[in-house]
Amino acid sequence: MISWKYTFKRLNEEYEIANKKKLALDNLYESGKISLATRDSFTGDIISAIAEIDRQRKELGEKMNAKTQELEGTLKTLEMLLANYEIQHVVGEIDEDSYAREINLLSTTLETTRNELNVIKQATNQLFSPE
Repeated sequence: MISWKYTFKRLNEEYEIANKKKLALDNLYESGKISLATRDSFTGDIISAIAEIDRQRKELGEKMNAKTQELEGTLKTLEMLLANYEIQHVVGEIDEDSYAREINLLSTTLETTRNELNVIKQATNQLFSPE
């Protein structure tokens, strides 16, 4: 899933370029510099490119949603472990050093996982936001 950021960036750039091409083509037609037939000829290629980008965006979105679900499951597990260590510490089942080490590790992992989840959710929202 590491490559999702690259794919996300590439798809957004390609989508933006395709839309700029379509706009430029429409402007050329509206200004009378090209004929309707020429505009329509290029428009078909651009529309096909946009459809392919949309297909790839949907595929990436599905992968990102799967990763979101995976991270949410990981968070739940980590939170349960954290709660378990807290309870064991309160009742005196684990010593202070073990408790501090495990809580520090779990807290860091929880924060990292939450950050990754937030980044993916923001990117998913951007990927599927209205144009």
